Amino acid sequence: MFARQVLASMLVTALVVAPAAAESSSAGNRAPLGSVSFSHAAQILGVPALESTTVFAGDLIQVGARGRAWVMLQNGMQLHISEKSQVQLAKPAAGDGAEFTVLAGQARFRTSAAQPLIGRLADATIRAESTEAVGIVAILNQRSAIIGAERGTLLITTAHNSRTVALKEGTMVDVTLAPDPQAVTPPQSAGTSNLTNWQLGMIAVLGVAAALGIGLALSLREGGLTDQQKRNLVSPFRFP
Repeated sequence: MFARQVLASMLVTALVVAPAAAESSSAGNRAPLGSVSFSHAAQILGVPALESTTVFAGDLIQVGARGRAWVMLQNGMQLHISEKSQVQLAKPAAGDGAEFTVLAGQARFRTSAAQPLIGRLADATIRAESTEAVGIVAILNQRSAIIGAERGTLLITTAHNSRTVALKEGTMVDVTLAPDPQAVTPPQSAGTSNLTNWQLGMIAVLGVAAALGIGLALSLREGGLTDQQKRNLVSPFRFP
């Protein structure tokens, strides 16, 4: 009788502990990166992103028309996601900080070498050279994008050729997106652009951007922008 009671107790304990262990393992894979500080018409994994919502590695943030979202990272860096945009967050494979990948639309971010928030676009990484920097990443259409440095200096490194371009404050680079000929593209989710197996090609570093308060979101869907129009898309930006 005593043996049966002990066995029953062990089974109950196993049933209780097993889900808890699984939950802990899942939480470990989805490390918390920060929280939402402002949200309007934004969702995380299909659920409305309320202010103070914790943001985890792997979360996909989607912002609808006339919406926006601010994310405050644990290291003090910030990410601003504009309307009609999709951005996915991740934990770097090595080191501290966080990463974000722009899948559609545009994002502005604050980063530094000491407290990194690394941007990713196709096979390129975007990071601060040393001191704090503010940058912008925007996908204009399926084949082109722009990356700009609004404050400080950004370093853009492409993996396929190990090339690095330094963007000084007030300049931007016009880039093309092309599928990696050696990569196998996995199926993509509806409504998202899979840039994992794409390559980023540098075209030209454009000159000093005009300090005009023209919203980039208004021009994201416009094609055939001139160099001057692209310069005007980058304007001084201040995080609160």
